[in-house]
Amino acid sequence: MGNSIKDKVESSDLLNDKCDCVPYEPIQGYSTGYYYEYEPTFATDAQFNPNNNDEILYLEQGANIPDAIYKLNLLTNQKELIYSGGVIYNPVWGKQDWIVFSLLAGNQIWKIKSNGDSLSQVTYGGFWFHPKWNFTGDEFTAYRGFVNPNEYYQGGVWSVDGALVDTFSWISSLGDWNNSNDYFGVAKQNIFKVINPYTNQTLSTISSGDTNVFFGGFRWISDSEGIIIKRGGIYRINIWTKKMTQLKCVCNSVQYSNGSVSNDGTKILYIRNTFTRFGGSGLSVINHIVTIDTQLGTEIVLNVP
Repeated sequence: MGNSIKDKVESSDLLNDKCDCVPYEPIQGYSTGYYYEYEPTFATDAQFNPNNNDEILYLEQGANIPDAIYKLNLLTNQKELIYSGGVIYNPVWGKQDWIVFSLLAGNQIWKIKSNGDSLSQVTYGGFWFHPKWNFTGDEFTAYRGFVNPNEYYQGGVWSVDGALVDTFSWISSLGDWNNSNDYFGVAKQNIFKVINPYTNQTLSTISSGDTNVFFGGFRWISDSEGIIIKRGGIYRINIWTKKMTQLKCVCNSVQYSNGSVSNDGTKILYIRNTFTRFGGSGLSVINHIVTIDTQLGTEIVLNVP
């Protein structure tokens, strides 16, 4: 734990040496931006059950339907509703079977059991988003939005019962606890840090070396390695040695988000959105839930009813 890295990532190995991602052409000349055409319903925030790799949770959204949290058994393909109502953000499933999520109404964190029981509000005051459970599922971090970071703490550690355990100042919506509960990996713009959320100690700092190359969506697969998204690909990264290995090549026509690692660290679950140009400024968006092998980079599309 004494390691300290304050250098840029200098090299990366390419696991898959051919990139089959074909970017769509940008709009030429002046434009007010793209028009996005989505499917009637689409999935976001997919996540493994932390106690069962054969079950996942995801948020279903659409233009004319209320947001809904579902769980899906990957063996039986059985889909069950957990909660529906209002505008929902970032549901996450903890090891004690609590699911915490943000509701737009009030901008607070709520919790519910995976069978739909015991819905209750957890946080009060301020604006709280992007909860992340620790490995044991008894505490979670949350991001405090719409505040001046020089005047207010930006992150909080909460107990499952709603007690504010601690606060810390360097957090974004893209962080993740390690399996020992003692440090938190977080990507923010072109900087990746590992911090102790209880002492605010920075254990590791890694820069992409370019203010235009952002990190995002870090997820631990062991106490020394994780998966991180960087412009151009999805990478496996060793946080102590800085070694990066590209698992997937990406471009503007394919985007991955909301990573969730399986219990054994062999797979990561993503939402994959594929974009196709049509007309002058239209982009059609096709949505899938996929798994990617954390060692080989192979991808499987899940069948979601």
